[in-house]
Amino acid sequence: MRFSSFGGTLVMLLIYAVSVASQNPYSTSLNEREAQLSVWADSMNLGRTLSVRKAARKKFETGLLSMLGQEGVLDYPFDSLMHKVSILTDTLYPLKIFTWQLRKRDHREYGGCILTRDSIIPLTSDPDFTLQANRGVRGPAHWLGALYYDIVPVDVGPKGSSYLLLGLQRPNAFEKQKLIEVLRIDPRHGVRFGAPVFTKGAFDEDPADRYLLRYSSDAEATIHYDTGYKMIVFDHLIPIGKNPAGATKWVPDGSYSAYRVALGQLVYIPKVFHMELESPPMDPSRKKQNVKLDIFGKPMKEYKKKIR
Repeated sequence: MRFSSFGGTLVMLLIYAVSVASQNPYSTSLNEREAQLSVWADSMNLGRTLSVRKAARKKFETGLLSMLGQEGVLDYPFDSLMHKVSILTDTLYPLKIFTWQLRKRDHREYGGCILTRDSIIPLTSDPDFTLQANRGVRGPAHWLGALYYDIVPVDVGPKGSSYLLLGLQRPNAFEKQKLIEVLRIDPRHGVRFGAPVFTKGAFDEDPADRYLLRYSSDAEATIHYDTGYKMIVFDHLIPIGKNPAGATKWVPDGSYSAYRVALGQLVYIPKVFHMELESPPMDPSRKKQNVKLDIFGKPMKEYKKKIR
């Protein structure tokens, strides 16, 4: 009877193990690697000293590139890691875009890589926090650097797979910046960031390669893709004096502008929705709150929503 009871228990354990394995088809190796990456990502984001954060970033980057070389990783969900770094996917191409940040005293440094079926493409940040950074097509070795929060497949610029990447940058202690970046992938030229498609009108002979929205760090400005209007919509800014560094302080005025895809270009629309607020929307982090925020400054409870 004792043997029979033991045998029955063993059978039940085997059935349970098979059931768990069927629910999680990925190898233990991938799960273990992600768990370690998650620990390093925590230290990279939350370490109390810069030296701790730098050491964690180095381990994270080495570990991630090693993991991305494993079979099946393109379909791996990265459930625990995606809340600590940005992971964007496109199932049609398919690809994954990883970006992360290192917090320094008055700005952020960015890292990233792109994973496709055929290659792993590291992105080396070559930052330019001047407003002239809206010009210039860049390759992976001279990536502008950003923490991307959305990807929109579009048909703009030269032939190949094209996307609009919406991203966040922190250029200094007093300003934030969001951007619209063009990502192009084709077999001949590989990965390219930026394209001369941001026009002010139908006869604009000097289009920009990307769009930058720089605003005061104590304000909250948005850039998002509106699925209903099929436009990239963003806050319109106005100056309200100087910041402590002596630069013009820009904040939203409650109205919105946009870019619409037309004939392979992004055409500027000065005003959409025709609606204004009485006062500029301010960053809720200025208010006293005990809500834990993610790497984008969004409440943790919003993790289950796609960031737009």
